[in-house]
Amino acid sequence: MHKTTTTNWHKQYLEKLDKKLQRQQRFRDKYTIRSSNNEKLLLPDKPNISRQEILSNPDMIIENNETANFDFIIEVENQINYKKIIGISLLTDIAIRQMNQKYSSELVLITKKNFPNRKTIEREIQKYVRNIKFHLITSDDFSWIANEPRGNIRSRQMETNNTIEDKLMEAKTQLRKNETGNALILLDQALETCLREECLRHGAATKTKNCKKPFAKWSVPNYLKFLGSKSFLTKEQKGYFFKVHEWRNIAQHFDLEPKREQVEEALRKLGPFLRSGLVCAGAIMNKPVIGVELDDPLSKAVAIMEEHCFSQLPVFEEQKSVGSVSEKTLLNFFERYRKPPSPDLQVKEIMDRSFPIIREDTPLTEMLELLRSNHGVLVTKEDHVIGMITKADLLKLI
Repeated sequence: MHKTTTTNWHKQYLEKLDKKLQRQQRFRDKYTIRSSNNEKLLLPDKPNISRQEILSNPDMIIENNETANFDFIIEVENQINYKKIIGISLLTDIAIRQMNQKYSSELVLITKKNFPNRKTIEREIQKYVRNIKFHLITSDDFSWIANEPRGNIRSRQMETNNTIEDKLMEAKTQLRKNETGNALILLDQALETCLREECLRHGAATKTKNCKKPFAKWSVPNYLKFLGSKSFLTKEQKGYFFKVHEWRNIAQHFDLEPKREQVEEALRKLGPFLRSGLVCAGAIMNKPVIGVELDDPLSKAVAIMEEHCFSQLPVFEEQKSVGSVSEKTLLNFFERYRKPPSPDLQVKEIMDRSFPIIREDTPLTEMLELLRSNHGVLVTKEDHVIGMITKADLLKLI
């Protein structure tokens, strides 16, 4: 009974929403509405899409008649939780990226009941998505979509992200003028802003009320210590960020110009992390890595996948990654030979290419790019595999 009621509410709400938007002539002239009540909607939306590429099944797509851009992606949920919110937003972000649209889309997640801390959740999720603007609203608060000018919606960016990006751009400008000291100061200011926001996001202000030094008086060393204690930064990151901060102190207080190579290196290393909220592979990887050896029977690989609910495994030879086995590997074998592979078959006879390998300090933006076309990535430290990341591991970003 509950399931039927929920389904009816979902369908009726989409019908109501469709009618409400269609009543506005200006909206009809600009947009075409596609609803899951009338057709099955799949993202990414592109010709010859295969089932393996489907990342999202939205409830409504609002397409711009002039640009053919998917300006709004609508998801309607009767019940929602934090994990589902971030799962929907990340997978939609990857799907929109695959479509190579001219403009970004806006993901509007509509909940039947009010969700606590909605604005905080919006700000947190926006740090991790690059191809969509995220909104979390209730089912009785949707009129703005048809009335608010598109330019105003697109221009609303997070103040913190703007500040960081502005400082990075200005640092590049100062470097072109050979003002290396000014460039380094701007870089460190961007770093400090990002570190402070990450500390707040992970509860530093609340968890440090009883500390001798209040959060308002924290500086870069305090931020690094807190984030390091929560395993959000690797040891190498902490060391390098502190080194950049020390370079800034020398440049600012002793009037010593840093070397151009130092500033160029800092720009190259800091930029990707500051834009992705400092999230790196080492912070979200799954460890230890579970895999199979090259000469293991296929039955062993299947047993491990079933036991741990894995959809893919790396294949090793003397601790070196040489291939991979996944559910898709087995399906491809079946499609080719019209029969399932024999359990006695060795892994090396059926395996696919190995997963991409990244360092533990690889930023989130690079990880997302690789996960677009791969089942997973392996994380290394000093040429040793120490972890693995799949699309499912992105949920650890909550």
